[in-house]
Amino acid sequence: QVGNGPSSTQMVSMGAESHVENQQSITREINVETRKALQGAKVMEYWQSETGRHYALAVLAKQPAISGFTQAILKADKEVESLLAYASKEANNPLVALAALQKAADIQRKRDENNLSLMVVKNGQGVKSKTSAGAIDELQRNALAALQVQVDAENRSVQSELQQALSSLGIKTVEQSNLVLHGTMDVAPVSHQQGWFWQRGSYELTFNDGDTVLAKKRYPVKVSAREEAMVEQRLKDELNKNLPQYVFELMSVSAN
Repeated sequence: QVGNGPSSTQMVSMGAESHVENQQSITREINVETRKALQGAKVMEYWQSETGRHYALAVLAKQPAISGFTQAILKADKEVESLLAYASKEANNPLVALAALQKAADIQRKRDENNLSLMVVKNGQGVKSKTSAGAIDELQRNALAALQVQVDAENRSVQSELQQALSSLGIKTVEQSNLVLHGTMDVAPVSHQQGWFWQRGSYELTFNDGDTVLAKKRYPVKVSAREEAMVEQRLKDELNKNLPQYVFELMSVSAN
């Protein structure tokens, strides 16, 4: 079965600290490689369980599987090496570099899964990697920590929330910088429906280098509460919870 999960980036809290954890749902890609490896497999037997589930027993020729996984791994190694070199030497702005590191980490994770599959069909033998997803994540964290960002928001509350989001990612905020994170919120008036008070709208983040827009993205916002007085606090809590992830996605995935 081929999965369809998207890429995701999460903020993981550990006590008083939090850090970025990049997760890539790679079920679809891995199973594409598995299907390639299974080409030429011969189905030897079919049966149906007592619950009605159907099963098939397939015999797989090892050599085609080994060849398929090995080719995928070697291709990934070249791509990762190229992306890391690009991020460190050629990227024309910090967001492009972060996006290259994010892509490299995703490819590396898929590569590692293929290597595990190779080891299964090759009696524990795999292809040694020059790096790891964890090492690439560390490069990304270091790149974030090297940034100095000015925050520009429509009010003090939003300003504070954005500063906290940057801080949670290890990014230093300063009073003046060419790198500016803008945040604006556009929400509709509170509505009352079936005993609940609702507020809907969107939150827009823009990252500039001087007059150049490097990345821009709008995120939907929707909160509800039984009491109208709680809606404003729910909205603030929702933004505080999601802003670190939104900012990270903006800077490392959405970059132009």
